[in-house]
Amino acid sequence: SSHFCPAISPGASNSLQKSLEFAAMVFRLLVITGLLAPHATIAESRVACSRSAGCPEVPKEGAVDSHGSILLQSMIASGKQRAKSEEELLDDEDDVWVPELGSFQRTTRRNSSSFLDESMKSASSWNWNSADYDCDEDGTADCGRWDWGTLRCANFPMCGRHMKLGDHLVEHSCRCMKCAGLADTAASRAPHDSTMKQYFYGRWRNWNKLTDTCAPWLMPKNDDDLRAILQYAKANRYTVRPSGATHSAGGLVTDGNDNNVLAVSLAEYRAPDEWEYSLEEQTQGQATVTVNAGWSPLQLYQKIRPLSYFLPTQTAGPVFQLGGLVANSVHGGNYQRGFLHEYVRSMRVMLHNGTQRVISDPGELRFWRNSYGLLGIITSLKFSLDYRPQFQSYYIKKKVNWNEEDYWSFLKQDAHADLSEETIPNGRAGDRKALMGQFFLNPYEAKSGMATISAVIWRANENATEPGIPSAVPDGVHSAYAEKMNDLVVDEVRAAQNIAVSSKYGEVIRHWGGPKVFPLGLNTNDIFAPNAELMTNLGISGPGMLLRENQQQMNDGFYANKVPNVVYAAYFLDPKLVWEAMNILVQSFEERKNDPIFAWNGPPELRFIKVSDDAVLNPVPPGVWAVIEFMAFPIGNSDQGWKSAFKSIQDEWQDRLGGKPHLAKFWGFGIDARGSVEPYQSQRACRLYSEMQKVSFEEYRKTTDPENLFAGGDAMKLLSTCEPEASSS
Repeated sequence: SSHFCPAISPGASNSLQKSLEFAAMVFRLLVITGLLAPHATIAESRVACSRSAGCPEVPKEGAVDSHGSILLQSMIASGKQRAKSEEELLDDEDDVWVPELGSFQRTTRRNSSSFLDESMKSASSWNWNSADYDCDEDGTADCGRWDWGTLRCANFPMCGRHMKLGDHLVEHSCRCMKCAGLADTAASRAPHDSTMKQYFYGRWRNWNKLTDTCAPWLMPKNDDDLRAILQYAKANRYTVRPSGATHSAGGLVTDGNDNNVLAVSLAEYRAPDEWEYSLEEQTQGQATVTVNAGWSPLQLYQKIRPLSYFLPTQTAGPVFQLGGLVANSVHGGNYQRGFLHEYVRSMRVMLHNGTQRVISDPGELRFWRNSYGLLGIITSLKFSLDYRPQFQSYYIKKKVNWNEEDYWSFLKQDAHADLSEETIPNGRAGDRKALMGQFFLNPYEAKSGMATISAVIWRANENATEPGIPSAVPDGVHSAYAEKMNDLVVDEVRAAQNIAVSSKYGEVIRHWGGPKVFPLGLNTNDIFAPNAELMTNLGISGPGMLLRENQQQMNDGFYANKVPNVVYAAYFLDPKLVWEAMNILVQSFEERKNDPIFAWNGPPELRFIKVSDDAVLNPVPPGVWAVIEFMAFPIGNSDQGWKSAFKSIQDEWQDRLGGKPHLAKFWGFGIDARGSVEPYQSQRACRLYSEMQKVSFEEYRKTTDPENLFAGGDAMKLLSTCEPEASSS
């Protein structure tokens, strides 16, 4: 929920970013349609054209243009011919030019594809590999053909786009998709089943792609679709795992080890009648909102922000599904607010047998909040709202003396933190006028005796008095939200299936979360992350530039709209231990700053929340908690570098200081049977909840899901019984 500290600010150069995205899209389109083949020669391209389409003179061997691209007139002509619908071309006889033979060959369109495939096998430049195209290993190519009618690979989803060096026609990139050979599993059967294939979207993965599975990713449109999926899963003894917008770091949805899992998302779901959206305003300033659980916060704020309503707490970015936020321990940085699920007053759910229920009893809601999708599918939510006719969000940065007194004085005085003297006795007292605070630190500087700290600060209503900072609803707020929702961005999932590589931002964030900071082909991590100290410093300043843009357009507090690839962990700690915890991190930064495998390259973050006793599976008891997060931007080195670093902090913060991990991020590091450091180890997972919590939740879970339809993923590890520790003797 807080990993959106950007390493650079796309908001600072919005026009540049749009130009880069457009250029990347055009480049990709040219490559996959065969109109551009960079760093290739005519000798490397094996193309076919027909007399009916017109064949230009074959270019001389090795001819390239001034930009290093092949003169591909024959590809253009062939593309025009292929652009006819498949039905028209099925039995279309024609003479096809085959460069390998230096002549035309009479063939039918039905056979020309296979004839071309045969000729391609002998072409050294085309990466013909039977395993790439013969998915079921029966000796017949299943892939290697392009469907111009649907603008994607023929025989989808068995075949999908995966480009390799040497592919000169779009059909060359149509290879067997992963998981196609897993016979008699949900992974192989569901995408092709006549009743399920209409819902198939792709293979489920989380947003940073470190959990990449074979689970069919299904997108139902309504309640009937949901029931059909549940009935299909029951009939075939598959597990159903509800999925939000993929922003859980690990395998809470599914860990990828079970190929009989269906991941179900509400990204395309529409709830009936008022369950889709309805605002109930008792009086001005007092309201609740009922909303489709598949909506993103951005979609909700498009409705409620112009009326000065907010969710009581929110994340740094709006790139989630609301149902996923409520099913986990997601929070913001509001000093007097807890997890978002605390503010759910009722929810509409679908149970294992397809029946609908409205859960409104406070005692029963305690089980559904933070339930990790283990009870059923949450389809709609009713939230209480905060009213903020005056709202300010702004950014400050300051270099402070690295000692405990000055550290806390910055938070209390400069950032107006609403922290009592009882909670934090150190530091000079402030006015406590801030609603929220999110803090970033550059640990590399601390050893010099001074360190840069920055803060995102919210103030509201009578406290929204910071000079020079907008506090009202912007005049163009409706058009600003509409523009943001309809902004075209590179679609990372669809780009792997067809040539329609852009989708509306509002749709993308419901499906698979935040787009990358840079478009496909350009990587923030590759450009900046190798310089660890530079990347950390840039991360400190990014939120300020992004907030200034948001102030003028929506002024809703969201600033992280695009997401770099990042690994991250967070821990709930007693606020009095923050200073000690930060110095542990400072020491780790110093020790690893010249490490060739891993050096910290992102700033740690700090927020405070006030947790209530609203959910059985809350990770921490009621009270004020500090939440400290550390992150890293992977740069291609061994993952054992960052995993070892994360484990070293875990061992200090969790094992020695008594912290509790944030379960939507990386946690549970241990040494596996191979001797590698890996997260989500069972022996750590089973200790995160008390036996009382586990027994209470399990008793209720068995009444709502008696057949274990939803029991899967790392979520079940949290409820497991710990095995006895091996004796040291």
